[in-house]
Amino acid sequence: MSSLALWRITMPGIGQIQTTSLPKTGKIHKSQVLTRTLNKVMGYTSRASRPKFFYPSALKLECKKSLWYHYWGVDSKGDPLPLQEIDPLLSRVFSTGNSFEDRFIKYLKSAKLYIEDEKSFLVNDPLPISGRIDFIIDFKEKTWIVELKTINARGFDKLRGPKPEHIMQVQCYLNSTDYDEAFILYENKDNQTWKEYRIEKDEELWGQMVAMCQEVMAEEVLPQDWKCTGPPWCVCKGVDK
Repeated sequence: MSSLALWRITMPGIGQIQTTSLPKTGKIHKSQVLTRTLNKVMGYTSRASRPKFFYPSALKLECKKSLWYHYWGVDSKGDPLPLQEIDPLLSRVFSTGNSFEDRFIKYLKSAKLYIEDEKSFLVNDPLPISGRIDFIIDFKEKTWIVELKTINARGFDKLRGPKPEHIMQVQCYLNSTDYDEAFILYENKDNQTWKEYRIEKDEELWGQMVAMCQEVMAEEVLPQDWKCTGPPWCVCKGVDK
């Protein structure tokens, strides 16, 4: 009998390993020592946004008051908005999205679709907008925008179309640049499955966005009758408290 055949016969499977052979309780210790050390270098304070500019990721129709805060960069008293403290957990969440972008570059280059990533743009007409597009690709003899999003399994399973805020973000790109179509690609953070949506330029929606932004630009002082109409995590909640 060969040594390989003998090894297959004598090698125990996982089910055959007796629990008595595992380390005793005294050998295993629940710990936070390494975690606490690494957490000290993960958290950070976000940088202040440039005032009097709109940023695509914050350009939403759900709350005019929050849009005013984003554009003017001050609270209702005229004081600068508080900077956001990014705790270690949120920092790791952001890093997950960054790792997806790093992998996606490799996928695009392997498929010979890659043109550019993190393409910055700055426009002033019809709105002052500063943005950065995830990817520009060459696909089916056209140039496309690609916007990547990561989402947990629960949110991924509920997804029946792109989220409204992501649609508006991409519409901001399409109507501020020379590109006509885009893809929004969602990755399930738990198992890396994807959902893909193709977005065309929507001039009607863009018109609504421009109208609200122009209304915000016309009010240097926050109108008292502008109330928060956003979700529980709206920026207003942190500013108004």
